[in-house]
Order: sequence, then structure tokens, then C-alpha cells
Amino acid sequence: KERTHIVIIDFGILSFLPTGAVSYFYYTDHMNQFPIGILGIAFSTALLPPITRAIHDKNFKAAQVQMNSGLLFAFMFALPAAAILICLSEELTGAIYGGGNFGPEQVMAAAPALVAFALGLPAYMATKVFTTVFFASKDTKTPLNGGIISILSNLLFIVLLMPMMKHTGVALATTLSAWCNAIYLVANIHKLGAVKINAHLVKECCKQFFMLALMLVSLFLMNPIAQPHYLNGGMEKGIAVSVVMLISIGVFFIVGKMMNAFSFTDDIMKSDQ
Repeated sequence: KERTHIVIIDFGILSFLPTGAVSYFYYTDHMNQFPIGILGIAFSTALLPPITRAIHDKNFKAAQVQMNSGLLFAFMFALPAAAILICLSEELTGAIYGGGNFGPEQVMAAAPALVAFALGLPAYMATKVFTTVFFASKDTKTPLNGGIISILSNLLFIVLLMPMMKHTGVALATTLSAWCNAIYLVANIHKLGAVKINAHLVKECCKQFFMLALMLVSLFLMNPIAQPHYLNGGMEKGIAVSVVMLISIGVFFIVGKMMNAFSFTDDIMKSDQ
């Protein structure tokens, strides 16, 4: 719910900025919210029953497996989504919203806000997982405190960033507040006793960040090749953006398969037995 409060605050502050700031923020926030709304809610909803059952039965090994797997599942989708939104920010904004009064100048103004939002996508997804773990452990105070920290830090970052970066600064403030919340939850996860950030989780997360690095390389290599097709606009631009996205996502998952980075799905099956 702190996300709703933050957005209300953001829009109130954006109303004092030049014309167009609210639209740039609104459109790019919706693009960022698409993976969060679909994947984040699905993960937290699916994770709550098994981890609650495991903690209630004092099966802490199963609870650890469920939390690890939930976080790795979240990153498996959040990391490539964030990479695409960041590297193809102008192309995606133009392909989705470009046209009419929303011309090239407006696309260029809105794209940096999308980059700022996308930088927080892993934090939003991680927060969904960790909040679910706290709720399963009947600890509602820690997520509440994290939400308060998120709201207060958002206001602080807006004050610091908005004068220089306008609407992009407000978007970046929202992202940084999400990271503050995620870091706070991680710092307090050990209090639960049932689960913790263990070496296995760190190792598997490092694998995914290596996969992300190779995906970013593929995006940077393909972008110059696809640039002429972007400039032609229309359907050709849409096809070019789609091809670049699909190839880069393919790189992420092929490298992951080679590194056995998706073995955590087997751990889930074993923990349920």
C-alpha cells in the first residue's frame, strides 16, 4: 500500500512542474508497473500458502527453499524486464505512445523516467517476496516499518533530485525508496529465525546477474544494427524492437540453462514432497 501512497505524493508534486511532467511520469510508470502487477502479485500470492505451511509445521528447511525459490523466480523475470526497459527505453516509449501530440520530443523527455523506474524493478519484486515471508511468519510490523521508510525516503529523494532532474528525479526517487524498503527487509530477515540470506541464495543470485551481464552485452551489440529500422518507424520499428527483445531474452535463458541456474525449480518440488 505504500506504493499507492507514494504515487499519490508523486503526482501531487509533479503538478508543480512544467506541462507534460505528469504525462511522462504516468505513461512510463504504467510500463514499469506491467511486470510488477502481473508477476509480483502472482509470486507473492503463490508463495504465501506453502511458506506459511512450512513455518507453521516448523519445517524450516522447506521454508528456506520456498523463500530462495521465490526470490530467484522473481529475479528470473525482473532482471531481463529491467534490462529491456532500460536499454530500449526510447524505442519502447515511442512504439507504445508515440504518435499525434506525443512526438519525438515527448518520447525523448519521457524515456529517462522509464530508465529511472526500471532500475527499481528488482527491488519491487524482492520486496513482494520478503514481505510475504514476514506475513507468513506473522510479523506485520517489519513490513509496515519498511513501508514508512519507503514513503519518507521518497520525500527526501524528491527534495534532493527534483530540482535538477524534474520528473525523472521524481521517478528516480520512487526507485531509490523501493531499494531502501528492500534493504531494510533484507537487514531484518534474520530476526525470523526460520529463513535467512544464505550462501546458496547468494550464489544463485550471482548466476542470474552474470546472465544479465551477457544479456546487456547482446542488447548493446544489437541496438546499432537495429537502429536504422527504429528510425523508419511504424510496423518496421515495432518488429525490430520485438526481435531485439526476443533475442536478448533468449540469451538470458540459454546462458541460464547452460549454468544450471534454474535448478531451484527442482528444489521446490522436493520441498513439497
